[in-house]
Amino acid sequence: MEKVGKIINQVVLDTDCLIQLEKGDLSVVKVLDGTDSLFITSITVFEFAFGRSFDEEDNRLDEYNVIPFNEKDGLLSAKMLKELIRDGKEVEFRDVFIASICIDNKIPLLTRNIKHFERFREYGLRLVG
Repeated sequence: MEKVGKIINQVVLDTDCLIQLEKGDLSVVKVLDGTDSLFITSITVFEFAFGRSFDEEDNRLDEYNVIPFNEKDGLLSAKMLKELIRDGKEVEFRDVFIASICIDNKIPLLTRNIKHFERFREYGLRLVG
């Protein structure tokens, strides 16, 4: 797993890390030291809003750069999901979407759910932590 630093100046936050950061968890802040740009995916916006009481008037997510799920991500997600299902591996479809966005944009993912995302390394997903 890569370390965040001068070489990696952009990071996509997985939903679990976004929640930790929003709660002021210093372990996430330490990992992000030296990072210039933080991103979240449009899938993370959904997960965050769905899992919490969320008021659009008080949208704390405005301070993050949101990377949308696009057509290329949809095609890559379908390919990865088909292969994982064929190989008998369980996978959460939202994780496939997040991974495809990170792969397409060539930005590493910061997550505490390494087990969920390790299987996408063979497709080019970079994980940091």
